[in-house]
Amino acid sequence: MPNPEMKRVAARAKARECLAATTDEEDRAITEAALADWDANPLDETRLARMPPASAAEAADLYRRVRRHAGRRWMLRSAS
Repeated sequence: MPNPEMKRVAARAKARECLAATTDEEDRAITEAALADWDANPLDETRLARMPPASAAEAADLYRRVRRHAGRRWMLRSAS
């Protein structure tokens, strides 16, 4: 089993590959969909610049919360 850092490197490489393969039309469609969703608006450069970096403790807490709830969403989707 690969170590966590190897997994991160592989995930980043795959993300870069997917981004490079995204056409302008696909990018526009994704952006339009995000703008239409009040809960998923893309950050603009001004808001992004004002955001402080997360501490390691905050990142670990967020990771735990997301992982804890991820299974619940999957169970809800599969039950319908």
